[in-house]
Amino acid sequence: MAALPAAAHAQFPFPSAPPTITVIGDSVIASGLPFGRTTVTATRADAVTGAPVAVGTFAASAMTFQPFTINTSAPTLLKPTGDCWQKSAWSSALTPDLQTGDKLAFVGTAIFGQPPRTTITVGAPVGSPGPVPVCSALAPWARNAILNPPATAGASVVLNGVAQKFATQVALTATDGAHTTPAVQATPAANGTWSATVQLGTLDNGPVTITPVVTVPDAVTGATAHIAGPKASLTKS
Repeated sequence: MAALPAAAHAQFPFPSAPPTITVIGDSVIASGLPFGRTTVTATRADAVTGAPVAVGTFAASAMTFQPFTINTSAPTLLKPTGDCWQKSAWSSALTPDLQTGDKLAFVGTAIFGQPPRTTITVGAPVGSPGPVPVCSALAPWARNAILNPPATAGASVVLNGVAQKFATQVALTATDGAHTTPAVQATPAANGTWSATVQLGTLDNGPVTITPVVTVPDAVTGATAHIAGPKASLTKS
């Protein structure tokens, strides 16, 4: 089980020892959290405004001598949703597709003064993404991605992809590092799939990077937001 880099660990006001927080795929395992109700919010910078956008939420009681987990275990009689990611402002839960640079904020229960809080930054991917099998029905994967992009393209390229539940629009831009194409809009189908043609004629030949920006509701507030999915690369010739 690979832990986050030391710089990603932050101390709560108590206990004195810092918690250990590990991200594996879209699962989280934390130990050493203060006892009490703890809320975890996963955020990503809005691709338009830069403001943090909640892409996943979870709340449960942290126990002193037990790990605090998300997206690892099956539902039980006492925990009917297991430790799957939860819905908050959404009408149903989704498992966030955590990306490098996303933030995970842990907020505990206040005993005196401010509640214990720490925020870590998600590092390079470790393990398999998506919900674990026992959470796949309760919290489907909120995947936003360009699927199987071609290695090369000419003056234009047809791209296919998938957007998470509740997404209403996908905007695609391509850049050669010096020039960027106007955004091409695609509307996801009911199953989340989409297709779009991006014109590359204004770009120089060579490496091209394509970024999908997906319009989604914030998981906590429900407000409209814009989050970037993983970039795709190809060579224009």
